[in-house]
Amino acid sequence: MTIDRFVRILILAAAFAVGFMAVARAMSLRAGGVRAVVADHQRSAAETAVDAFAVLVVLLWWFEIIAYALPLPFHLAPPPVDIVLLNAVPTKTLGAGLGMLAAAGYGITLSTMAKSWRVGIDRADPGPLVTNGVFQWSRNPIYVSLETLSLGAFLVFGNIDLLLFTLLLIGIMHRQIRREEDFLTSIYGAAYTDYCSHVGRYSKWW
Repeated sequence: MTIDRFVRILILAAAFAVGFMAVARAMSLRAGGVRAVVADHQRSAAETAVDAFAVLVVLLWWFEIIAYALPLPFHLAPPPVDIVLLNAVPTKTLGAGLGMLAAAGYGITLSTMAKSWRVGIDRADPGPLVTNGVFQWSRNPIYVSLETLSLGAFLVFGNIDLLLFTLLLIGIMHRQIRREEDFLTSIYGAAYTDYCSHVGRYSKWW
């Protein structure tokens, strides 16, 4: 097996691991009577449209990773943005390493969040505020893991469209982080603002 093929398998495995862990946790919480996937009914029509666009972007990003890894004969990107920018073994290896790191970080964060993990803003039952474990180093380790996975995929495949997806996902996640911060401030008040004063949005140092 070539190195190129090996790193493609690794990044695909990392992406599937993240998806599997999310589905498994959602099902586990659901079995315990907790809705893990929730819709914020206080969203405006514009926010709902943006959220729907965000979900579409994530699904398309997943498809492109699968299409490049297998590989499939069909890609979403037209030829002008289907150009390979990076095709060196060191960058591919780094990308696969980032993918593995992202999957591990995602799994650790899920374990730390326990019953507080949600997809969406849960105004009815948000769960307790989590500030221990990996949350001592980042206020948003879930999003950091996903962004790291996206960057890793770009480094493995090197295509322009995956770079564009990475930049788009970072923007989408940053928007969601800001919304969640406003929500958490309204729910937990001083406890959350004090936490924010000690731990950065993306890392303890940033």
